[in-house]
Amino acid sequence: MQKLFFVFFIVFLLLKNISAQNLLYIQEKTCNSQFFAVSKKTNVQNLFQNYPNSTFELSYQKQSPAGMHVCYQQKYENYPIFYATLKINYDLSQNCTSILSNAVKNLQPVTYNFSKKHLATMNIPIHNQQNLIQQVTEGFIQSSDSTIMPIFKVDLRANGVSETYYVDTHTLEIIYKTDNRVFFMQKTHTDTTGFVFYPDPLTSSGNTYGSCGTNCTDNSDANNPFLEGQRKEVKLKGITYNNIIHKFELKGPYVEIMDLGIPVDTLAQSSTGKFNYTRNQQGFEQTNAYYYIDRMQRYVQCLGFMNIGNRPVRVDAHYGGADNSFYIQPSVSGTAGDIHFGTGGVDDAEDMDVIIHEYGHALSNEASPNSNTGSQRMAIDEAIGDYFASSLSRAMYPYSAWYNVFNWDGHNTFWSGRVTNSNKKYPTNITGNIYADAPIFSSALMDIHTDLGTSKTDRLVLQMLYGLTNNMSMQDAAMLLIQADCSLFGGAYFNTIKTHLVNRGLIPETTTQPTGCSNVVLNTCTFDEITDIKPEKPILTNNTLKIYPNPAKNYFNLELSQPFQLCHVKILNILGQTVFEQHYNTQTTIKIDFSLPSGMYLVQCSTTYQSYSTPLIIE
Repeated sequence: MQKLFFVFFIVFLLLKNISAQNLLYIQEKTCNSQFFAVSKKTNVQNLFQNYPNSTFELSYQKQSPAGMHVCYQQKYENYPIFYATLKINYDLSQNCTSILSNAVKNLQPVTYNFSKKHLATMNIPIHNQQNLIQQVTEGFIQSSDSTIMPIFKVDLRANGVSETYYVDTHTLEIIYKTDNRVFFMQKTHTDTTGFVFYPDPLTSSGNTYGSCGTNCTDNSDANNPFLEGQRKEVKLKGITYNNIIHKFELKGPYVEIMDLGIPVDTLAQSSTGKFNYTRNQQGFEQTNAYYYIDRMQRYVQCLGFMNIGNRPVRVDAHYGGADNSFYIQPSVSGTAGDIHFGTGGVDDAEDMDVIIHEYGHALSNEASPNSNTGSQRMAIDEAIGDYFASSLSRAMYPYSAWYNVFNWDGHNTFWSGRVTNSNKKYPTNITGNIYADAPIFSSALMDIHTDLGTSKTDRLVLQMLYGLTNNMSMQDAAMLLIQADCSLFGGAYFNTIKTHLVNRGLIPETTTQPTGCSNVVLNTCTFDEITDIKPEKPILTNNTLKIYPNPAKNYFNLELSQPFQLCHVKILNILGQTVFEQHYNTQTTIKIDFSLPSGMYLVQCSTTYQSYSTPLIIE
């Protein structure tokens, strides 16, 4: 973020030896390429022959609910050409659905010398960090369409530092530097409870920043009765009970709260299993971060995606005094990377949107590792984080300003936040600033979300993550989204998705539906109260549900066109809060008496097979 930021199947692989290099080849299949400038029908084995003077090595392969996703690293004389990759996506029938290439096509031979004897003279900045790890890798970097430059790739890692320097092997001068942080701008496990903001004190109360005086501002992290009243007790799943110290710790299968740097955290522990903190205590932000990351990962698995981040991400809920948060790719084996939440302005880990946004970077990297380079590709990653934050906010409070991302942390005197209801279009509004460009793609995703709902759109976006690669465009990502619908839902939502993507300029009007679409059988997503996200039933707002009188004062009649055996009636206020709830047995018309303040409400009636919804005005 800009605050500084199986049905399982086997793809048969044949191992061959070319140019004294072991290469992993896909079994011969034709590939209907949507993104790659080759003929529409291309033998994948022959694809590598388009790259003379080089070889390819399998970098990784990822299995998604809808297919297999394979990435190859291009090499020259057994040395890697950094960021030169070939990404091939397959469906469940082992048919290639798309190819995205950053490989050097007409590679010219080059002379090189990887002598390390002068490495000590490299002008690498000195970091005052303990346990700083330096790793040097020889390789090449593309300098033009067909030429490569020999370089040393120097990786520096420590707590809070993850930088890569590309150094000219001849001059030992730094030619390129990357900051690998993705910015925002034995024991037993059990379930316990804790208090969190749900999702933040402004959304849950219906206020904006400062609208109720200092009570609804950060006020230097001070607590007050208003903010204390916005906390909600929730289940904390998978919490570790440490048998040595006889206390519960905020460590579980998907998130570990840790102290990764300055300032030093006092890590939350509990003898009773209750993590009951107020927002001015360090344990509150730690509990908040644990709950939402663990919740998001369990929801992702509930949607059928079992291998995106199903390992712990390390989290420092109080890192540095700046108003910014960031994600770092895994440096510790068995983890999903590190997330650092800043403490400047509003503590970032108090806002669910910030937490989910940063975890969105982790999910993206877990699905397509080391692929977040290139301006538009990085903007897509920002958009993914913003989308998941808005999607979850909308599921929790559908009548709130869910489109204001970072509603508590931003949209205030500290910084302006971002939105997912922007009117920006592609390519007109592309600026090259990844944070300014992100709303183009995130708003397109939320447009689709409006029509398809939470779980369908979330599944589409999660499936899209597996196809991401370096230096891709938003148009490429849009086509991956269409392919995701083809692979998951048999193309059932093509017209809806196309309409919104065309409206945003992301695909041309002439775009046609992919062929060979099929449905994937995903598990039914049923969840307890920890997620508050249930399987979606069709919402009908036509004449099958009538309420009268409307406007109403003390009662109204609810009428369904077909008799029902059980109807669960709920009335929600404009904050999405349930203010009336009752079950009714076999009837067609119900008289509902109530005593509610005047205003706009939503009446819902859920039967065994359908859900009905209609507005209600109370005078």
